Amino acid sequence: MSDPSPITVVLAADANFAMQLGVCLASISANTRGRPHRVFVLHDGYSEDLVAKVKGVVGPDVELRWLDARSHTLK
Repeated sequence: MSDPSPITVVLAADANFAMQLGVCLASISANTRGRPHRVFVLHDGYSEDLVAKVKGVVGPDVELRWLDARSHTLK
């Protein structure tokens, strides 16, 4: 059997919800080891430090894609 296709997940969280985002991503990593995931995170302009903290909780099977969803970037 070939490698499974990644599961695509889309999440949205502002900076105040970053801890909960991290918990969600850590849970995905812990409970689906060996199954690749591509996670799109819509955010409101996370700082580099905050992005690094969130990235630190995911395993190697989770690919994060950060999408700036502030209204001025969507025009």
